[in-house]
Amino acid sequence: MQDGSPLFFIHIPKTAGTSFRKGAESHFGESRICYDYGIQVPETSPAVHRHIYKTPDSWAFFQALKENDHAMLSGHVPLGKYVAGLGLRQSMTFVREPLQRIASEYKHFVRHYGFTGSFEAFYRMPRFVNRQSKMLANNPPEALGFIGITEHYAESLSLLNWRYGTEIPLLSQNLGRRQLEEHHEMTEAQATELSQLNRRDLEMYRHCLELFAKRQEVRGQGLPYVHGVIQQCRPGQVAGFAWWETTDEPVEITVSLNGKDIGNTRAVNLRHGLLRLNPPRGGHVGFHLGLKAREGDWVACRVSATGQLLGSVRVVKPTE
Repeated sequence: MQDGSPLFFIHIPKTAGTSFRKGAESHFGESRICYDYGIQVPETSPAVHRHIYKTPDSWAFFQALKENDHAMLSGHVPLGKYVAGLGLRQSMTFVREPLQRIASEYKHFVRHYGFTGSFEAFYRMPRFVNRQSKMLANNPPEALGFIGITEHYAESLSLLNWRYGTEIPLLSQNLGRRQLEEHHEMTEAQATELSQLNRRDLEMYRHCLELFAKRQEVRGQGLPYVHGVIQQCRPGQVAGFAWWETTDEPVEITVSLNGKDIGNTRAVNLRHGLLRLNPPRGGHVGFHLGLKAREGDWVACRVSATGQLLGSVRVVKPTE
Protein backbone atom coordinates (compact mmCIF):
# COMPACT_ATOMS: atom_id res chain seq x y z
CA MET A 1 0.00 0.00 0.00
CA GLN A 2 1.07 3.55 -0.55
CA ASP A 3 2.09 4.33 3.04
CA GLY A 4 3.28 0.82 3.90
CA SER A 5 0.22 -0.03 6.00
CA PRO A 6 -2.46 -2.56 5.03
CA LEU A 7 -5.85 -1.34 3.92
CA PHE A 8 -8.45 -1.37 6.68
CA PHE A 9 -11.88 -2.47 5.45
CA ILE A 10 -14.70 -1.72 7.89
CA HIS A 11 -17.22 -4.33 6.77
CA ILE A 12 -20.68 -2.98 7.59
CA PRO A 13 -23.08 -5.94 7.38
CA LYS A 14 -25.28 -6.26 4.26
CA THR A 15 -23.46 -3.66 2.18
CA ALA A 16 -21.83 -6.03 -0.38
CA GLY A 17 -18.79 -6.30 1.86
CA THR A 18 -18.47 -10.05 1.34
CA SER A 19 -18.29 -9.50 -2.40
CA PHE A 20 -15.57 -6.93 -1.88
CA ARG A 21 -13.44 -9.05 0.41
CA LYS A 22 -13.75 -12.05 -1.92
CA GLY A 23 -12.57 -9.83 -4.75
CA ALA A 24 -9.71 -8.64 -2.54
CA GLU A 25 -8.73 -12.27 -1.86
CA SER A 26 -8.64 -12.85 -5.61
CA HIS A 27 -6.41 -9.80 -6.13
CA PHE A 28 -4.06 -9.95 -3.14
CA GLY A 29 -4.20 -13.67 -2.36
CA GLU A 30 -6.15 -15.10 0.55
CA SER A 31 -3.05 -15.41 2.74
CA ARG A 32 -2.54 -11.63 2.59
CA ILE A 33 -5.96 -10.79 4.05
CA CYS A 34 -6.32 -10.67 7.83
CA TYR A 35 -9.82 -11.07 9.30
CA ASP A 36 -11.47 -10.01 12.51
CA TYR A 37 -15.10 -11.18 12.58
CA GLY A 38 -15.15 -11.89 16.29
CA ILE A 39 -13.60 -14.39 18.67
CA GLN A 40 -16.14 -17.14 17.89
CA VAL A 41 -16.05 -16.86 14.08
CA PRO A 42 -13.89 -19.37 12.15
CA GLU A 43 -12.81 -16.76 9.57
CA THR A 44 -11.02 -14.69 12.23
CA SER A 45 -7.26 -14.91 11.65
CA PRO A 46 -4.77 -16.46 14.11
CA ALA A 47 -2.91 -13.15 14.51
CA VAL A 48 -6.14 -11.50 15.67
CA HIS A 49 -6.82 -14.29 18.15
CA ARG A 50 -3.27 -14.05 19.46
CA HIS A 51 -2.76 -10.28 19.74
CA ILE A 52 -6.31 -8.94 20.09
CA TYR A 53 -8.32 -11.55 21.99
CA LYS A 54 -5.94 -13.93 23.81
CA THR A 55 -3.13 -11.59 24.91
CA PRO A 56 -4.25 -8.09 23.87
CA ASP A 57 -1.42 -6.02 22.42
CA SER A 58 -2.53 -3.84 19.51
CA TRP A 59 0.98 -2.59 18.79
CA ALA A 60 2.26 -6.15 18.41
CA PHE A 61 -0.70 -6.87 16.15
CA PHE A 62 0.08 -3.96 13.82
CA GLN A 63 3.72 -5.06 13.66
CA ALA A 64 2.62 -8.60 12.82
CA LEU A 65 0.48 -7.31 9.94
CA LYS A 66 3.49 -5.63 8.37
CA GLU A 67 5.93 -8.46 9.09
CA ASN A 68 3.57 -10.98 7.48
CA ASP A 69 3.01 -8.74 4.45
CA HIS A 70 -0.73 -8.46 4.93
CA ALA A 71 -2.38 -6.24 2.34
CA MET A 72 -5.74 -5.78 4.06
CA LEU A 73 -7.49 -6.13 7.40
CA SER A 74 -11.23 -6.77 7.18
CA GLY A 75 -13.98 -7.34 9.70
CA HIS A 76 -17.30 -6.39 11.25
CA VAL A 77 -15.42 -3.97 13.48
CA PRO A 78 -15.79 -0.23 14.13
CA LEU A 79 -13.38 2.28 12.66
CA GLY A 80 -11.97 3.06 16.09
CA LYS A 81 -10.71 -0.46 16.71
CA TYR A 82 -7.79 -0.30 14.26
CA VAL A 83 -7.59 3.18 12.72
CA ALA A 84 -4.97 4.36 15.22
CA GLY A 85 -2.52 1.81 13.82
CA LEU A 86 -3.47 1.79 10.15
CA GLY A 87 -4.50 5.40 9.54
CA LEU A 88 -7.41 7.26 8.01
CA ARG A 89 -5.99 7.15 4.49
CA GLN A 90 -6.02 3.35 4.55
CA SER A 91 -9.53 3.09 6.05
CA MET A 92 -12.45 2.27 3.74
CA THR A 93 -16.02 1.01 3.77
CA PHE A 94 -19.27 0.73 1.79
CA VAL A 95 -22.57 2.21 2.94
CA ARG A 96 -26.11 1.33 1.88
CA GLU A 97 -29.54 2.95 2.03
CA PRO A 98 -30.29 2.41 5.74
CA LEU A 99 -33.87 1.10 5.67
CA GLN A 100 -33.15 -1.48 2.99
CA ARG A 101 -29.92 -2.47 4.73
CA ILE A 102 -31.75 -3.11 8.00
CA ALA A 103 -34.45 -5.14 6.26
CA SER A 104 -31.76 -7.22 4.57
CA GLU A 105 -29.97 -7.81 7.86
CA TYR A 106 -33.22 -8.89 9.48
CA LYS A 107 -33.78 -11.53 6.80
CA HIS A 108 -30.16 -12.63 7.22
CA PHE A 109 -30.68 -13.16 10.96
CA VAL A 110 -33.88 -15.11 10.30
CA ARG A 111 -32.20 -17.36 7.71
CA HIS A 112 -28.84 -17.94 9.36
CA TYR A 113 -29.27 -17.35 13.10
CA GLY A 114 -32.80 -18.59 13.71
CA PHE A 115 -34.16 -15.23 14.79
CA THR A 116 -37.89 -15.72 15.43
CA GLY A 117 -38.92 -12.23 16.53
CA SER A 118 -40.82 -9.74 14.41
CA PHE A 119 -39.21 -7.19 12.10
CA GLU A 120 -40.21 -4.48 14.59
CA ALA A 121 -38.57 -6.34 17.48
CA PHE A 122 -35.39 -6.65 15.43
CA TYR A 123 -35.00 -3.07 14.28
CA ARG A 124 -35.85 -1.64 17.71
CA MET A 125 -32.86 -3.40 19.29
CA PRO A 126 -30.28 -0.71 20.16
CA ARG A 127 -27.47 -2.64 18.47
CA PHE A 128 -29.20 -2.35 15.09
CA VAL A 129 -30.11 1.35 15.34
CA ASN A 130 -27.82 3.71 13.36
CA ARG A 131 -25.51 0.76 12.80
CA GLN A 132 -23.58 2.34 9.94
CA SER A 133 -22.75 5.65 11.62
CA LYS A 134 -21.88 3.81 14.84
CA MET A 135 -19.34 1.65 13.02
CA LEU A 136 -17.75 4.83 11.69
CA ALA A 137 -17.81 6.24 15.24
CA ASN A 138 -19.85 9.22 14.01
CA ASN A 139 -16.71 10.68 12.43
CA PRO A 140 -16.94 12.97 9.39
CA PRO A 141 -17.19 10.80 6.27
CA GLU A 142 -14.77 13.24 4.61
CA ALA A 143 -12.02 11.86 6.84
CA LEU A 144 -12.09 8.24 5.64
CA GLY A 145 -9.80 7.15 2.84
CA PHE A 146 -12.70 5.81 0.80
CA ILE A 147 -16.45 5.27 1.13
CA GLY A 148 -18.23 3.32 -1.59
CA ILE A 149 -21.97 3.08 -2.21
CA THR A 150 -23.54 -0.38 -2.28
CA GLU A 151 -26.19 0.66 -4.80
CA HIS A 152 -23.34 1.80 -7.09
CA TYR A 153 -21.04 -1.10 -6.38
CA ALA A 154 -19.35 -1.39 -9.79
CA GLU A 155 -18.67 2.36 -9.96
CA SER A 156 -17.44 2.33 -6.37
CA LEU A 157 -15.04 -0.53 -7.04
CA SER A 158 -13.65 1.26 -10.10
CA LEU A 159 -13.10 4.43 -8.08
CA LEU A 160 -11.52 2.48 -5.21
CA ASN A 161 -9.11 0.72 -7.56
CA TRP A 162 -8.16 4.05 -9.09
CA ARG A 163 -7.56 5.53 -5.65
CA TYR A 164 -5.39 2.72 -4.25
CA GLY A 165 -3.77 1.46 -7.44
CA THR A 166 -5.35 -1.97 -7.01
CA GLU A 167 -7.13 -4.27 -9.47
CA ILE A 168 -9.76 -5.85 -7.24
CA PRO A 169 -12.18 -7.57 -9.64
CA LEU A 170 -15.94 -7.27 -9.81
CA LEU A 171 -16.99 -10.82 -8.94
CA SER A 172 -20.56 -10.99 -10.14
CA GLN A 173 -21.02 -14.47 -8.75
CA ASN A 174 -20.32 -13.17 -5.27
CA LEU A 175 -22.06 -9.84 -5.53
CA GLY A 176 -25.48 -11.22 -4.70
CA ARG A 177 -26.98 -8.72 -7.13
CA ARG A 178 -30.42 -10.30 -6.86
CA GLN A 179 -30.46 -9.67 -3.13
CA LEU A 180 -29.06 -6.15 -3.50
CA GLU A 181 -31.55 -5.19 -6.18
CA GLU A 182 -34.43 -6.77 -4.29
CA HIS A 183 -36.63 -4.14 -2.74
CA HIS A 184 -37.64 -5.16 0.77
CA GLU A 185 -41.26 -4.25 1.32
CA MET A 186 -42.33 -2.62 4.56
CA THR A 187 -45.38 -0.79 5.77
CA GLU A 188 -45.57 2.98 5.91
CA ALA A 189 -45.61 2.79 9.71
CA GLN A 190 -42.46 0.64 9.73
CA ALA A 191 -40.68 2.97 7.32
CA THR A 192 -41.64 6.01 9.41
CA GLU A 193 -40.42 4.44 12.64
CA LEU A 194 -37.23 3.20 11.02
CA SER A 195 -36.53 6.66 9.62
CA GLN A 196 -36.99 8.22 13.04
CA LEU A 197 -34.79 5.66 14.76
CA ASN A 198 -32.06 5.83 12.13
CA ARG A 199 -31.96 9.56 11.47
CA ARG A 200 -28.17 9.70 11.83
CA ASP A 201 -27.68 6.87 9.35
CA LEU A 202 -30.00 8.48 6.82
CA GLU A 203 -28.21 11.82 7.10
CA MET A 204 -24.82 10.13 6.76
CA TYR A 205 -25.95 8.10 3.75
CA ARG A 206 -27.18 11.20 1.92
CA HIS A 207 -23.92 12.91 2.76
CA CYS A 208 -21.90 9.95 1.46
CA LEU A 209 -23.84 10.05 -1.81
CA GLU A 210 -22.83 13.70 -2.24
CA LEU A 211 -19.20 12.92 -1.46
CA PHE A 212 -19.20 10.00 -3.88
CA ALA A 213 -20.55 12.20 -6.68
CA LYS A 214 -17.92 14.83 -5.92
CA ARG A 215 -15.18 12.23 -5.98
CA GLN A 216 -16.37 10.93 -9.34
CA GLU A 217 -16.37 14.47 -10.68
CA VAL A 218 -12.82 15.10 -9.50
CA ARG A 219 -11.67 11.84 -11.05
CA GLY A 220 -13.40 12.72 -14.32
CA GLN A 221 -11.45 15.97 -14.41
CA GLY A 222 -8.18 14.14 -13.81
CA LEU A 223 -7.52 16.18 -10.66
CA PRO A 224 -6.20 15.10 -7.26
CA TYR A 225 -8.83 14.77 -4.54
CA VAL A 226 -8.77 16.55 -1.19
CA HIS A 227 -10.34 15.25 2.01
CA GLY A 228 -11.70 18.22 3.87
CA VAL A 229 -14.64 19.97 5.49
CA ILE A 230 -15.63 23.15 7.30
CA GLN A 231 -15.97 22.31 10.98
CA GLN A 232 -16.75 25.77 12.35
CA CYS A 233 -18.30 28.85 10.77
CA ARG A 234 -18.75 31.83 13.09
CA PRO A 235 -19.00 35.56 12.38
CA GLY A 236 -15.32 35.93 13.30
CA GLN A 237 -13.76 32.76 11.89
CA VAL A 238 -14.07 29.78 9.59
CA ALA A 239 -12.10 26.62 10.43
CA GLY A 240 -11.80 23.02 9.26
CA PHE A 241 -9.39 20.36 8.07
CA ALA A 242 -8.00 19.35 4.68
CA TRP A 243 -5.40 17.00 3.22
CA TRP A 244 -4.48 15.69 -0.20
CA GLU A 245 -5.56 12.15 -0.98
CA THR A 246 -2.08 10.79 -1.64
CA THR A 247 0.56 13.38 -0.67
CA ASP A 248 1.54 15.26 2.46
CA GLU A 249 1.93 18.63 0.77
CA PRO A 250 -0.17 21.22 2.65
CA VAL A 251 -3.49 22.16 1.06
CA GLU A 252 -4.06 25.84 0.31
CA ILE A 253 -7.65 26.96 0.82
CA THR A 254 -9.42 29.94 -0.77
CA VAL A 255 -12.23 31.31 1.40
CA SER A 256 -15.16 33.26 -0.05
CA LEU A 257 -17.83 35.26 1.77
CA ASN A 258 -21.16 35.72 -0.02
CA GLY A 259 -19.51 34.71 -3.28
CA LYS A 260 -16.47 37.00 -3.02
CA ASP A 261 -12.98 35.68 -2.31
CA ILE A 262 -11.64 37.21 0.90
CA GLY A 263 -8.35 35.38 1.49
CA ASN A 264 -6.25 32.24 1.44
CA THR A 265 -4.99 30.01 4.22
CA ARG A 266 -3.08 26.72 4.49
CA ALA A 267 -4.14 23.54 6.28
CA VAL A 268 -1.08 23.17 8.50
CA ASN A 269 -2.41 23.59 12.05
CA LEU A 270 -2.49 20.70 14.51
CA ARG A 271 -5.98 19.23 14.99
CA HIS A 272 -5.82 17.49 18.37
CA GLY A 273 -9.29 16.04 17.93
CA LEU A 274 -8.15 13.99 14.95
CA LEU A 275 -5.00 12.52 16.47
CA ARG A 276 -6.75 9.39 17.79
CA LEU A 277 -7.68 8.60 14.16
CA ASN A 278 -4.09 8.73 12.87
CA PRO A 279 -4.63 11.40 10.18
CA PRO A 280 -2.04 12.42 7.56
CA ARG A 281 0.73 14.94 8.35
CA GLY A 282 0.73 13.92 12.01
CA GLY A 283 -2.53 15.78 12.47
CA HIS A 284 -1.22 19.07 11.08
CA VAL A 285 -4.16 19.39 8.71
CA GLY A 286 -6.24 22.18 10.23
CA PHE A 287 -6.99 25.58 8.71
CA HIS A 288 -8.68 28.76 9.88
CA LEU A 289 -9.23 32.28 8.59
CA GLY A 290 -10.62 35.33 10.29
CA LEU A 291 -13.98 36.65 9.04
CA LYS A 292 -15.99 39.83 9.29
CA ALA A 293 -19.34 38.17 8.76
CA ARG A 294 -22.88 38.46 10.03
CA GLU A 295 -25.47 35.84 10.83
CA GLY A 296 -26.98 34.61 7.57
CA ASP A 297 -23.90 35.30 5.43
CA TRP A 298 -22.58 32.27 3.55
CA VAL A 299 -19.05 30.97 3.43
CA ALA A 300 -17.37 28.59 0.99
CA CYS A 301 -13.92 27.02 1.17
CA ARG A 302 -12.29 25.73 -2.02
CA VAL A 303 -8.98 24.07 -2.80
CA SER A 304 -6.98 26.87 -4.39
CA ALA A 305 -5.17 24.59 -6.86
CA THR A 306 -8.22 22.70 -8.19
CA GLY A 307 -11.36 24.59 -7.20
CA GLN A 308 -12.80 21.60 -5.31
CA LEU A 309 -15.41 22.70 -2.78
CA LEU A 310 -14.71 21.44 0.74
CA GLY A 311 -17.90 20.03 2.18
CA SER A 312 -20.72 22.39 1.35
CA VAL A 313 -21.42 26.10 1.52
CA ARG A 314 -22.03 27.08 5.14
CA VAL A 315 -24.33 29.73 6.55
CA VAL A 316 -22.83 31.77 9.37
CA LYS A 317 -24.46 31.00 12.73
CA PRO A 318 -23.29 32.75 15.87
CA THR A 319 -24.16 29.74 18.05
CA GLU A 320 -21.79 27.30 16.30
